[in-house]
This record gives sequence, structure tokens and C-alpha cells, in this order.
Amino acid sequence: MTIEQQVGETYATHAQAYNQARLEGNLRNRVNNFTELPSMLNVVGNIEHQSLLDIGCGSAIHAQHYVACNAKVTGIDQSLGMINIAKQQCPQASFQQACIYNLPFEDNTFNIATASLMMFHLDDPLKAMLEVKRVLKPGAFFHYSDLSPFYLARSEQDHDHLAPRAIGHIRNKVTGELTIFNADYREDITYEVPLLPGITVPCYRRMFGSHVRTIHESGLTLINYTNCFAIEAFKEVNPDAHAILSKIPPYCIYSVQKSN
Repeated sequence: MTIEQQVGETYATHAQAYNQARLEGNLRNRVNNFTELPSMLNVVGNIEHQSLLDIGCGSAIHAQHYVACNAKVTGIDQSLGMINIAKQQCPQASFQQACIYNLPFEDNTFNIATASLMMFHLDDPLKAMLEVKRVLKPGAFFHYSDLSPFYLARSEQDHDHLAPRAIGHIRNKVTGELTIFNADYREDITYEVPLLPGITVPCYRRMFGSHVRTIHESGLTLINYTNCFAIEAFKEVNPDAHAILSKIPPYCIYSVQKSN
């Protein structure tokens, strides 16, 4: 079973519970609402009257904001359960079950495409990016979010009563002992990320270089990179988490453009 199939089955089984967690659930799910979501809304900018394809739309959490900005929104997701929730929560948009590898749209259809925290589930991101490129109009933009390479580069060590997570090294000024934070920099390895308590989904750990190569091979142009820092409102939800995520972004956004 491919990663996409595993992810699809998990989301199909837990669609309602995941949607509820995003709205009012545990901290890990709510982090997205205060980091990736506001960053993506800022990155897409003025989308009034623009045709926007929301890939991996889930339960329409992002789509509702795009519609509120007067965009003409179409959402796709491989999970029928998510699509059914999306239709209920955002009737102003159009939703259908589809796969990013085979988008059911004509060439040169959309002004903008977005993919929020879904590209890291793909076995073949190049194939996906080529298909997104096909349905974009000339000069159109594709904004997709992923795990931040800065966040991935951190590693954890245990020192008596301390458990620092850092990039680089520390030196004991008394003993001279050196501790190197040796994060795993291998690209395209898979690991599990929590979806709900006791439930995980697989994703790929891809560093910055992997994204740049894929974008280049697709013929798209990388025009911007955005760190998804926690916004100020998150401080009221969890001050400790805000203190960390306002300095070290958990996610980032790659903005790429199709040539004219």
C-alpha cells in the first residue's frame, strides 16, 4: 500500500474526528490554525474573483477563508469523507473527490492553486507538480506548505535535568565538553506524524534542497519562501508553545509560478 493510500484510508476513517480536532481539539491539530493557515492566507493575497484550486482541501477549513475573500473556489481531496464534510461546511465552493496525480480539469484553468500540508504525503511530488502546472494558467501561482527545514533540522539531547532541542552545538564552559546536535539530514525518508491521539499518518521528511530540485525539474519557478511563525493570538491558547513557534516555524510555504 502506498503512502497516499494509507493517508487516504486514515482520513476517510477519521474525517469527522479530525475536523473536530482542527476546530477545537488537541494542541497539535490547533497549531496549524495559528501558524500555517494565517500564513497561507497572507501569501495568497488578494484573490477576489480569482479561480482557486484547493488541493487536499480536507474539510474546507482553508476553502471557507478563500470564499470569504470572494475567490471562486474548487476543492479536491482523495478522501470522500472529507469531501462530504467540505460540502456541508462550505456550500459556496465546489468540491469533488480526486487525486492530485490526475486532476479532472482542462489545461490552463486556474489562476491560483494551493496545497496545505499535503505534499509531504506524496510518493511522487514531481508527478504531482507537473499535473498542477498543467491546470494552471500561464503566469499563475502554486502555493504549497510543508514541514519547515529549520524545524526538521533540530535534534534533541538529554543532559541531566535539561532536554534541549537545537541546531548546532553547545560547549560546557567549565569542562570543555562539546555536544553536537546531529539531526538526520537525509532526504525523502518517511516517518509518522500524529493525526489524532493514538493515530498517525506517514509523511516524507524533505529538506529544502529536495523541494528546489523538484520545482526546477517541473519547469516551475520558485519565487518566494515563507516561514509560518505562530501568530500573536496563539499566545492566549498556549504561551509556552507560542514562545517556541514564534521563533522556530513548524511549517513553511513554497510559492512557485508557471511561466507565461
